[in-house]
Amino acid sequence: MKISSEQLNKLAPRDDHWLSGMRRGIEREALRVTPEGKLAQSPHPSDLGPAATHGAITTDYSESLMEFITPLCETPEEAVNFLEDVQRETLKAMGDELLWPNSMPCWLPDVEEDIPLAYYGDSDIGRLKTIYRQGLAHRYGRRMQTIAGIHYNWSLPDAAWQDITGLADPRAARDRGYFLTLRGFRRNYWLLMWLFGASPAMDRSFFGDTERSNASRLVSGATSLRMSDLGYHNKAQQTLGICFNALETYTESLSQAVHQPWPDYQQFGTEHNGEWQQLSDNLLQIENEYYSVVRPKQLQESGERPVKALRERGVSWLEVRCLDIDPWAPAGISTSTIRFLDCFLLACALSENPRVSSEECDQLEENQHRVATEGRTHGQRIWVHGEQRKLKDAAQHILKKCRHVAELLDAHEGGGAHLAAIDEAAEHLTLPKGLPSARIERKVHEKGYLNWALQRAEKLKDRLLSGETPPERLQALADMKTQAIADEQALKRSEPEAFNQFVRDYVNQPTD
Repeated sequence: MKISSEQLNKLAPRDDHWLSGMRRGIEREALRVTPEGKLAQSPHPSDLGPAATHGAITTDYSESLMEFITPLCETPEEAVNFLEDVQRETLKAMGDELLWPNSMPCWLPDVEEDIPLAYYGDSDIGRLKTIYRQGLAHRYGRRMQTIAGIHYNWSLPDAAWQDITGLADPRAARDRGYFLTLRGFRRNYWLLMWLFGASPAMDRSFFGDTERSNASRLVSGATSLRMSDLGYHNKAQQTLGICFNALETYTESLSQAVHQPWPDYQQFGTEHNGEWQQLSDNLLQIENEYYSVVRPKQLQESGERPVKALRERGVSWLEVRCLDIDPWAPAGISTSTIRFLDCFLLACALSENPRVSSEECDQLEENQHRVATEGRTHGQRIWVHGEQRKLKDAAQHILKKCRHVAELLDAHEGGGAHLAAIDEAAEHLTLPKGLPSARIERKVHEKGYLNWALQRAEKLKDRLLSGETPPERLQALADMKTQAIADEQALKRSEPEAFNQFVRDYVNQPTD
């Protein structure tokens, strides 16, 4: 039986034992840039270890796009401290380069091909990763792939899902619980974009206009252009109709997209003059190409596709992907934001979340567009259960549910940090000029996008380098580098014909 908010607040300490099992992990992306604010053309710093196998310091789309990955963390402070430490040590290995503090990119090159694809060595899996990125370049352009973000990975223990769903079987409880949460998340994630969106502006080099230095494009009232049609909100993918109502419908609809021919991508072919152009010419090359705001996740075995992992072993955690980088936080995200996310996700898990109809799905897409591009417009309205309501009223309703969860978490842990995070969010409803997007809009008006972001990058570098990484962290990073080198050397390397077959086998492997 599902726990209501009222029941939640009546839980005794012996009944809420599963709250201590809540875990979070963070992936933070950041571009490497020159002291002038241009995209770095240098390779991934070798002193950090190979990006292909390192567990904490790697790259994403571009060789210039760093990605920092925390382990599973028990507290927000643990996650933030880890991110600050690894970025500090990375900056030391980068010389005079900086880490870009914003989601929208720096001054990009005149020619798209000068945005380097990530290189993962000459192993079979490393070359496959680069081919996948080549396919993304053909499909969406390299500039879009320089956008950075925060991915928030969140999980509860089996005991929580058994309590919430009333199911005794751990796998069944887990799958049902996570998809209940997913449905609630998709109805309410617009609030995360409104509260934490931090990309109302960008440099015009993003559009290929590189003639004018510090020429900004600002959309007044926007919260997150990263989540608009200018960023990771692809129009072709809007035709997918991925269903988040249950594990079975999700995996089936995603599998269909991976196998759906798409004429726009067929023009590139998969191979040309003996060189791979993309992994396939279907709507999605692989499941990870689906730019969803949230994903159900399961650990993959070597060479295993995500859909197969989900079908065979179910959901292990949720990956939230709609968060912009916080340019005022050295880690890219603050402990207050993390606590809000924990309350928000748990509130989604504990709410009544009926299945999402196709009509409502269209309305939720419209909510994303409105909040991303004009969320701070006075009197903005959004869709809620088929009706248009004032954004402020809808936000207050969600925050009320989050407050119930915050009270429980604070009672469980002691202190008042979770309630403080909810109060901070509620204050923005009264004074939206304190929102990150509003603060950035004022800074861009004053200094221009590039000048402002470059100054933030310099200040954050100074702040990180003024700190000290604990000896135990330094040793752990040294051990990770040693292991990464050994793991990379052990990866399989095939001759051309065998490698081509490896790629085909990977793309065509059965997922059921």
